[in-house]
Amino acid sequence: MEILLSTIAVFYITSMITEYDGPFSLFEKLRELSREYRGFNLDCFFCTSLWISLPFALYLTSGINVVVYWFALAGGAVVINEVFGNE
Repeated sequence: MEILLSTIAVFYITSMITEYDGPFSLFEKLRELSREYRGFNLDCFFCTSLWISLPFALYLTSGINVVVYWFALAGGAVVINEVFGNE
């Protein structure tokens, strides 16, 4: 159950960062700031889901399983986005 809830949370947080302005345009400003750094782009849902899912994976497990959970959470968020997120 924790992995399902974490996947939904990763999807939601990633959607907020990549698609919405947020309160006081916080997410928009964060995206603009990230464009200044090479290789760190918060406009891409796929890339951002990897960064957002890492803390969740570290919380859920330890050892080599962190890598499996990391990609599972990011992949699950991408699947949710592809099925439900596209308009």
